[in-house]
Amino acid sequence: MAQVASKLPTAVDEVRADATTEQLSMQINSLKADMADIASTLRSLGVQRVDQATDAARAKADAAAAAGRDAAHEARLAAERLGENMSSSIKDRPFTAIAIAAGVGLAVGFLSGRK
Repeated sequence: MAQVASKLPTAVDEVRADATTEQLSMQINSLKADMADIASTLRSLGVQRVDQATDAARAKADAAAAAGRDAAHEARLAAERLGENMSSSIKDRPFTAIAIAAGVGLAVGFLSGRK
């Protein structure tokens, strides 16, 4: 009986150690699961931010393209108006137009003349 009594505290200690080891193992597994959840959440946040940045960049590019199209349209309209004004001016004053063209031709010829 003395032998059984002396082994009892050791057996109890072993059971406690096993229980503690089992609890630690469960806690470690729980922490691993929590870390996996955190990593998943961070990944999804990163994807959302990338998507938001892509959408913002796409919107800015679309706005810039629209502004460029508008500016090109306005420039085309201005060039058409200028052409119409010049055409009507040439029809109204043909001799003045010929004199201006001759003057521009002489100036270009003089500036690009051989030396």
